[in-house]
Amino acid sequence: MIAFLTICYGAFYWLFFVKLELFAKSARNIAIFVGVGVVLIGSIVFMWLTFAPTSPDGRMFQFVIQIRLRSIRPRRRY
Repeated sequence: MIAFLTICYGAFYWLFFVKLELFAKSARNIAIFVGVGVVLIGSIVFMWLTFAPTSPDGRMFQFVIQIRLRSIRPRRRY
């Protein structure tokens, strides 16, 4: 996912700065573009770590052992 977003972001750079020349290639514009990319990728990683249903050791699901209470029956007295 991060690789795909990086490729898309690189395509946006090529489109905006090289092909269409919408922005001038100045240090300020490139720094803003890079900063926005770092913030976007960092926010995606933060959301994955916060909201993804994984355990800390990387498993997607944790097995749950159900504990069933024993039914206690009164003993019959003869």
